[in-house]
Amino acid sequence: RMTLLLALDHETLHIVVTDSGAAVERHRPGIASDEHGRGTGIVEFLAQSTEIRQTRSGREVRACLRCSP
Repeated sequence: RMTLLLALDHETLHIVVTDSGAAVERHRPGIASDEHGRGTGIVEFLAQSTEIRQTRSGREVRACLRCSP
């Protein structure tokens, strides 16, 4: 299960994604590094701020991106 919240506040786009998944390990043995694990890095590179936290029901990722008018 996943939810997506998008909110535009002046020139900042706030994105919140929640899902019911388990915690994700940064390095998973047996999986080639070029196949998984880039999504969070891309978001962190593009966003002005990010926050990732584990919740009781899954995980939540928040990102804020500046938008041009």
